[in-house]
Amino acid sequence: MATKATRSILPTELKGVSHPRLLMDKYVESVGSTDKGSDQDTNPIAEFLNVVANVRVPEQYKRFYDLWAETLKQMPCTYVFDGVTAGPLAIGLGNDTSLEVGLTLHHTYGVPLLSGSALKGMAVRAAQHYSYGLGADGMKTLFGDMTSASHFVFWDGLFTPNSDNRPLQPDIVTVHHKEYYGSEGKAWPCDFEDPTPVPFMTVKPGTKFSLAVSGPDDEWCRYAVNLVQWGLVNLGIGGKTNAGYGRFAQFAPLPEPPKVTTTHTVEGCTVIQRNIKGAISGEITMPGLAPITVKDPQWSKLRKEGGFTDEHLNQMKKLKPVTVTVTATKTGDEWTVESISV
Repeated sequence: MATKATRSILPTELKGVSHPRLLMDKYVESVGSTDKGSDQDTNPIAEFLNVVANVRVPEQYKRFYDLWAETLKQMPCTYVFDGVTAGPLAIGLGNDTSLEVGLTLHHTYGVPLLSGSALKGMAVRAAQHYSYGLGADGMKTLFGDMTSASHFVFWDGLFTPNSDNRPLQPDIVTVHHKEYYGSEGKAWPCDFEDPTPVPFMTVKPGTKFSLAVSGPDDEWCRYAVNLVQWGLVNLGIGGKTNAGYGRFAQFAPLPEPPKVTTTHTVEGCTVIQRNIKGAISGEITMPGLAPITVKDPQWSKLRKEGGFTDEHLNQMKKLKPVTVTVTATKTGDEWTVESISV
């Protein structure tokens, strides 16, 4: 039979706690086998979880969240991005709790939390599933092992504050063969057993999370972000993913990386001059790069300032290359020739 919990004698004012984790761990009023009845509407645990789900996120959490987001956005090689759950989320089902079935919540504010370790594990699964040709050595280099650290930092994913601020909802799973599972297969299951509904807490579909990943440089960071996003959409995170839990909606495409402009002076380049239907242009090749075509009037200006002699010009007209030194700027993947000299 159900046993009255000793914590029920605590002063009434202490029961006005607005922290779901604290409520579920310390203020469950009764425990025992009769808490899991066949009728969820009269199930004390189910009723208690409905009360917990109506607890609003504390106002102080938004200040913490804003500081967290602003700090991460200022960190180098770090991407902060948002994701929305496509279905219910059940992460941390095996956590210790007085209700048997756990849920990962922030220790201080009681909001849903996607732990960095869970996100990293899912990213590893995504890399293995999606291949990328990394191999065992590549996986160890990128994600680390017991002897070396990962190249990436997977930050805890935080619940994004919104107007409702009630991200939790009760759910229920029904065990149809309790004796079979309880005896580890020693008792045969049959169709005459009474089903046992087990209420537990989940995160609502449509709940928004902010996630962040840091990497050694921008390119690798984008790679890790793509792994996380692909894994959340296709593999899911947490428990019961085969039943559709823990999946996220499609993510918006990552913004294009900033185009950094750098200037390079390269010796040993070659140039020839072409005349196609009266349009004169110079074709410059820097080692290891495809030719860069410079058309008039920019080509005439570069040729005049580059110190070309008549011999050089005649050589180029015969489509024979002239060796030059090139100063060029690179913006993203595009090159612009600033000057050439023979």
